[in-house]
Amino acid sequence: DQLATSGLTDGKVHVWFPASSPYATSCGGTQPGPAAGNGAAAAEAVWNAGTIGTGGGISDAFPVPDYQSHLTLPQSQNDGAIRRGVPDVACAAAASPGYRIIVNGQPMAMSGTSAATPLWAALVAIAIAARGEQIGLLNAALYGNPGAFRVVQQGNNRVGGKGYDAGPGWSACTGLGVPRG
Repeated sequence: DQLATSGLTDGKVHVWFPASSPYATSCGGTQPGPAAGNGAAAAEAVWNAGTIGTGGGISDAFPVPDYQSHLTLPQSQNDGAIRRGVPDVACAAAASPGYRIIVNGQPMAMSGTSAATPLWAALVAIAIAARGEQIGLLNAALYGNPGAFRVVQQGNNRVGGKGYDAGPGWSACTGLGVPRG
């Protein structure tokens, strides 16, 4: 939640393990827009509140996995190489509206990709229950079904001039996008 630099001041962009592992499903964050009022989903942008926001980028350690081999991944801003892109998916992470929870009897709103990721875990659990069997390597299933996502095309995870932009298709800010539904 510290944008593309992950809060470091070494002039480079960073993605962290285990999110960068090809065996993990990494979740980026979005800022939902106002509801359309006609039942349509609200437009979303990359969550970037200036000092906090979604991370994402290109791994320094892992090569492009098979499930990302059909994508046009950006080059690493560190060395120009193309490797594993992070995140895989995204979900609302901004403080407004946030996730309403109760802790010790007190209501509060939580935000960040650490709040968005459990929503993705719940969606996967529902999908497994509906199928009646395990999915297997989740990322292969996700990348094999791009129609299950709304692409987030607005915003970036830049800080200090370093970072990536959203756009058509997969991005290093929100991955495949947010779930439809």
